[in-house]
Amino acid sequence: MLQLKEYQKRALGILKRYLTKTKAFNDAALAFAAETQEEDVWGRMVPYNPVPQLGKLPYVCLRIPTGGGKTLMAASSLGSLAEFVERSHPVVLWLAPSGAIVEQTLQGLQNSQHPYRVALEQSLGQSVTVVDVAGALRLSVSDVQGGVVIVSTIQAFRRDDESDLNVYKQNGNLQAHFQNLDLAQISRLEVYRAVTGVTNTPLPSLANLLRLHNPVVIVDEAHNARTELSFDTLARLSPSVIVEWTATPAQDSNLLYSVSASELAAEHMIKLPIMLETRRQREEVLTQAVAQQKVLENLAREEEAATGEHLRPIVLIQAEANRGVEPWTPEVVKKALIDDHGIPKDQIAIATGQHKDLEGIELSARSCPIRYVITVQALREGWDCPYAYILAGMAELSAGGAVEQLLGRVLRLPRAVRKKNPDLNRAYAFSVSQNFQRVANSLADSLVKSGFEQQEARSVIRAAQGQPMLLFNQQSSSAPQPTVNPAPTIETQLEQLPQLLREKLSVDESGDVVANTTLSADEREQLKAVFPPPAPPQVGTASAPSAQPSAPKLLEPFEVPRLVVQQQGLFEVLDEQHFLEDGWTLVGRDSKLTAEEFPDQLPEGQSGTIDVVTGRVTVGTPTQLAAQSKLLEAWTDWSVPGLVHWLDAHIPHPDLTPEEVQIYLRTVVQRLIDERGLSLQALVNDKFRLRRALEVKINALRKRAEREGAQTLFSSELVQVKGDEFAFKFRPGDHNYPHPRSYKGPRTFSKHYYRMVADFDSVTGGEGDEGPCAALLDGMSEVKYWVRNVANQRQHSFWLRTASGDFYPDFVALLDKDKVLVVEVKGAGFYDEKTNVEKRQIGELWERRGGGKVAFVMTRGQDWNPIYAAVQRLTR
Repeated sequence: MLQLKEYQKRALGILKRYLTKTKAFNDAALAFAAETQEEDVWGRMVPYNPVPQLGKLPYVCLRIPTGGGKTLMAASSLGSLAEFVERSHPVVLWLAPSGAIVEQTLQGLQNSQHPYRVALEQSLGQSVTVVDVAGALRLSVSDVQGGVVIVSTIQAFRRDDESDLNVYKQNGNLQAHFQNLDLAQISRLEVYRAVTGVTNTPLPSLANLLRLHNPVVIVDEAHNARTELSFDTLARLSPSVIVEWTATPAQDSNLLYSVSASELAAEHMIKLPIMLETRRQREEVLTQAVAQQKVLENLAREEEAATGEHLRPIVLIQAEANRGVEPWTPEVVKKALIDDHGIPKDQIAIATGQHKDLEGIELSARSCPIRYVITVQALREGWDCPYAYILAGMAELSAGGAVEQLLGRVLRLPRAVRKKNPDLNRAYAFSVSQNFQRVANSLADSLVKSGFEQQEARSVIRAAQGQPMLLFNQQSSSAPQPTVNPAPTIETQLEQLPQLLREKLSVDESGDVVANTTLSADEREQLKAVFPPPAPPQVGTASAPSAQPSAPKLLEPFEVPRLVVQQQGLFEVLDEQHFLEDGWTLVGRDSKLTAEEFPDQLPEGQSGTIDVVTGRVTVGTPTQLAAQSKLLEAWTDWSVPGLVHWLDAHIPHPDLTPEEVQIYLRTVVQRLIDERGLSLQALVNDKFRLRRALEVKINALRKRAEREGAQTLFSSELVQVKGDEFAFKFRPGDHNYPHPRSYKGPRTFSKHYYRMVADFDSVTGGEGDEGPCAALLDGMSEVKYWVRNVANQRQHSFWLRTASGDFYPDFVALLDKDKVLVVEVKGAGFYDEKTNVEKRQIGELWERRGGGKVAFVMTRGQDWNPIYAAVQRLTR
């Protein structure tokens, strides 16, 4: 079973929720506004930008930065999209930005061992066929009935004049798809024309086949396909839903969800930070890049000895074009590598329009010798090798397509696993320039074009030590140095500590000492002995260089006690399974689907007919498109048991037995037939909508059972608060603080546990009441540090479980005496909502059972008095 990253699951879940809302409201714009207002999406209602040519069609965008796995996510989304269009085996049109990406995507989706194919089969089943346009021109009826994905560029369909495109031409191979159609289906298709006028005979073309099936459309890097002509082209194909997957959405895209670079870093998807060094001469840049490659390769050997993972760090070199005075062309760079640095020829590859040394080469193979790849403009789109660690520019690296692509090549972390040596978790860039800041800004701009936020991009570009006169971890010889004993490194100093203490410590990329658990007072004293504070200089004397390092910053986990449940003498962190510890049953539960829960039929939407003579067709609403799809599915020879079996197979119920569920479902179906007069054929025709209604019904019954179990459990003495091994730990390091958006407001904070502060959500898009609350906590003398707690990050944020779901309070603060304050900020008008009452009850239970070590506050607007009172209770 393919395991997705948490941010991938979250993004896909939001897309599924949006599609469900669109179905329920029969309105893509209203569903978009409702979903973006959810607390864990944007925190405010975002207006929907309809495309005039596409009417009310749902057309949304998900932003995934470079290295985030958007192709895998797109393949994984097809199950939800198939559910939306009510087709078990839909037709999918997958539009990629270039022929190279089409080729790469095809290879992944067709290879049974590739994660793309695994995700595709999990979504649509093993029968799904994947073809390019040439293959689509030969599709059989059985191919389409099993589900088909057509991978293409939009250029194959996009022309002002369609007459010269194969996809619009008559194709006898497709004739069988257009047999036995009714007039409603034919009315949506291009037909043969006779002298006397139009006929009722559909033209057997690939475009018509797509129109017939109202395809699901996936658009990869959609910012390249948002012209008027592109929209006209999409409308001609009569899609049912369009989803964009891109790192850089257009300003007018309907951005449903945005994944941040910090979320990728938290899941170990990318190398960060990027260590940048500039040099004045090209020879120096090449020397530094070669030296850094050798340093990393030695570290890679140590890593392999410790973990078994093979790494071969690769340098990407951007050479100069053959113009100007003595340009460093690829051939010149290759000669310098061989003659000046002794690099063997088989370790060097040139990838340009004239030289294609990488064709047919598997760079990740252990036997591959290549360590240096030289290009000019950029490597071909789709090139991917996580072994690439170092980017070297023979001219100044500046923001632009080539640098943007090359920089993206060195960001992927091999195997998405954090390495033991922090130097192998970073990327490296060397550039010819006399202005370090200009290059840093250019690289940051390139990261923004790759999907990073501005603030994220600026923060991950780091100067090499001693920039510009030091190589990474090496002293420069360009200037005389004072004759002093070399200063011991932090690592060598740590070797003086007892082994048990050393095993708890590591050194992060900023040179800080990071503890993987909270240290005792004795252990802190041992650290002070190794890193004593520097003695103040004597008055009237000059301070000489000291070989003794100053004390590094010590970063310890911030521990928060959690609610636990005692089970047979053992304790477990309180979670949803404890609310139904003895299970639950559908026996005796409500088995009637009311007209409100399952209307006889959804209201029909409105659509306008566009004359097919111009090559444009009707684009309907979600309800109409689903109805059209039903005409292509055969619902003959169904029985009540057959329908019940299908519903049982498509409704998740891991906590209930199939026998119990089938009895319940049969009762529901029979009551719909007997009491509401719905025919079996009508229920079969509407089986997807019936399935959704039943899933909602069963989930509501499950939630009711959970609330009943929670009330019983909370009133018992089995629930306690414990720290130590049960505590939640905020762990040091920016990679342990994923957040969708960073705070960009006017306030500055000095006590936040992490360098970045997650944004404050509010219905207005500003700080709301949370900004002032954060400022209050930051200014309180009793607060050591605080965290803006990020929702939906179970591994990285503090949460309490309610019967309605996980509750992530807004702020968690560590006070004097190691006491913990948790604050949830609520607008005065939302304080008494049902879900907030539940949150308040669980927070107050946590405080009551916390033994005076913790406190919970839910504010009403900006009334901070409860916070002051809680701090006094904890610290007096």
